[in-house]
Amino acid sequence: MPNPQPGTLEWLALYRKPDWKGHDSLYLDNPELDDPEPTDAPPGSPAKLEILAARAASGQALWHPEDRHNCEGLVGAFEPRHPNAR
Repeated sequence: MPNPQPGTLEWLALYRKPDWKGHDSLYLDNPELDDPEPTDAPPGSPAKLEILAARAASGQALWHPEDRHNCEGLVGAFEPRHPNAR
């Protein structure tokens, strides 16, 4: 499998939000840039992944403290991840 390019959705899929163990060292943002705008996109959604890809491509910090961190209050149809999921 070829190595995904930084800032692409494939690249972001390899990494998760930094946790208390300090895994944020895999990505260094440019401290000279302004903080990104917070997003209301649900975690793991295609919209959130696109936003993270754009942040990474521009060198911004990936996470904003006011980003949506749950799916609370969202209503809508969804498809199971696996055909046999219930």
